[in-house]
Amino acid sequence: MTVRSAPQLGRCRAGRALSAACVTLAVVLLPPLAAGTGHGAPPTPYEVAALRAVLDPGSEGPRSGSEVVRQFHRAAVGGDALALPADEAGLAALVGRARLLQLLSIAGISALLYLAVLLARGRLQALLACAALAVLPPVAQAGALLRPEAPAALFTGLALLLLQSFAQTASRAPGRRPWRRIASLGGLGLCAVLALGLATAALPSLGASVLLPGLVLTLGAAMLLVRTTRVLRRHGWQRLPHRALNARLLPWTAIALLSPAVVIAVLAAAVAGPIDGLLATPAQVGLLPASTVPRLGAGALMVVGAIAAVLRIGLRFGRGGRIGAELVLLVYCALELVATLGAPPGSDRLPAAPALAVVLAEGARVVVHGIAWLAIGRRRAR
Repeated sequence: MTVRSAPQLGRCRAGRALSAACVTLAVVLLPPLAAGTGHGAPPTPYEVAALRAVLDPGSEGPRSGSEVVRQFHRAAVGGDALALPADEAGLAALVGRARLLQLLSIAGISALLYLAVLLARGRLQALLACAALAVLPPVAQAGALLRPEAPAALFTGLALLLLQSFAQTASRAPGRRPWRRIASLGGLGLCAVLALGLATAALPSLGASVLLPGLVLTLGAAMLLVRTTRVLRRHGWQRLPHRALNARLLPWTAIALLSPAVVIAVLAAAVAGPIDGLLATPAQVGLLPASTVPRLGAGALMVVGAIAAVLRIGLRFGRGGRIGAELVLLVYCALELVATLGAPPGSDRLPAAPALAVVLAEGARVVVHGIAWLAIGRRRAR
């Protein structure tokens, strides 16, 4: 048996950490790399019209009333562009340069997705989610196209991560210095609702994410009501933990009431003109693959992942009774997927792609665990 010295063990651990970091970075970069395959596609009419609205303020372009989208397009074309080139080669070069910001946005969405799933389910699940995001049609086939769904999804992912951190902070005990916890909750909550406001200002037609804090509060209150009913049956009103119930619901009640007011204020400041005109971008691809076999496989994984997530979160909440990062992630996925079902046909599905990737990763993990369990069972039987 070989005994390794302390320096050798340290080098082995450093090598493993470096290898894990490289693998993680490679998987997180899969979505922007997959989207980059369409970087050289011909400019679409929407991209040309959107850039013309930025470079020529007098023209009427789509989403010209959203300051968030206008600044996104302005940053995409850069400060040296003054007008659209007249020749096709110059126009293609300008659109290609603008698409680089779109690819950076896809990279940001992937990074936020990784962190959100890592916070709730661990590293393996987060890597599976990023890999699933890379193969979905809104990313793999149309991810490089410049459109406002990218900043909307980016701000929504940021809000999700902040709300998960808010949930973890709210579930902890106040400690000796409760003012630190209150300040942390206030900062996280305010940043989360501001991110929700910016996401809604970028794409008001898909503003269902505003309901995320309220739905988390509603679901958490309903589950706590079940636990409260059990306590009442066993011990009566005298043993009801009023302070614990208030401590778990009060932070979410405050952020659920604050989010609509902040979103309305952001919309009033960032959107000029009627909101009804800020519609989703027309898209040629759907949320699921168009081929029959991949579509059926993705549907099966989605069903398995949804059932597994609901059962696991229900059991975990039944034991602890706390609103955690995993519950926030589940509500986000359900909200985005239901919202995309109600979206007009032919609209871009990029905002729902991260939610679907989370559910697909959950289903893939269940399948992998099932295969491993069957393999181990057969070995033991032999």
